This record gives sequence, structure tokens and C-alpha cells, in this order.
Amino acid sequence: MGGMKRLRPRIRRDLIKSSADSSWITPAVLDRYTAGAAADLDGTLKAYLKMADAREPEKLAPRLRDIRVPVRLVLGDVPHQGGIVSEQIDLLTQRVPRFVVERVPRSGHYLHEEAPDAVVAAILRTDQSAQTVISLVKSRRHRHVRGRHLSQPAFSADGAGFSSPTR
Repeated sequence: MGGMKRLRPRIRRDLIKSSADSSWITPAVLDRYTAGAAADLDGTLKAYLKMADAREPEKLAPRLRDIRVPVRLVLGDVPHQGGIVSEQIDLLTQRVPRFVVERVPRSGHYLHEEAPDAVVAAILRTDQSAQTVISLVKSRRHRHVRGRHLSQPAFSADGAGFSSPTR
């Protein structure tokens, strides 16, 4: 039936719609993006249908305040097909204690293709943020109050950061 012959141009169109600069979408890249589907188109389509029907067993929103690691959402700043909606970003901003949104200029959805250096830089900044948190945790663990060792840091219940040490 020529499934891949029909699907490949559609995938290419979708990649272009989601990109600010489509120059990265070469025939060789398109081959790599479609290799899995080409190997087992029937299995790929079944997997997509299963993913579309899947539902999370519990809501994530009430648990967002429990996230203690730095979270950096990196987005292309050029409007494009798909992606996260502003209401979801607002929710993350309100509930995740160490949440940062970073926008990459002149990029769409495929940041790793369009702006790989910006992605690497964002990962390094996130790692640096995590190392800062780790250092704070370690310094709190080793702090002494009136000669007594505090066994672990105390996080504030509202997710705003560390609370004052308790005895």
C-alpha cells in the first residue's frame, strides 16, 4: 500500500510546521526520523494509538510542589505547531518551587535540531542550579546548632525553600 511513501511527506510537513528554521530537515535527517516507522509501520501506528488512549493513573498537578530539583523548561520562541500551552506553563510556574522558563530565539519545537548549543547551555545551567541545591543541602546537613548536629535539611512546606533549622 506504500504506507511509508504516504507517511514520509506528511512527517516532513509536520517537522517543517514545528520548526522556525527547517534547513536541518535534510533527506538524511528525515530518513533517521522515519527509520523506526519504516521498520514496523503497523507496530508504530498501534503504539501511537495506545499512547493517544493512555491516561495517567493519578493527577500530577497536586504533586508539583513536591518537586525539589531545579526544573528548566526550554522553548523555542517562534510560534509553531504543538507544544505546551500557556496555562500549563502558568501552573508549573505557580507550583514548582525551582521552575524557570527559558525561550530560545528564532527556534521552534525541535530545539535540539535548530539550536543544539542553546540546549547544551540550558542543560549546563540546570546542572549548575542542581549543584547549588546540593551544596545547600550538604551545608544544612553539616550545620551545628548549639553544638548539636542537624541530621537533615528542613524544607518549608510551601515549597519556597529551606525553613529555619529546628532543634
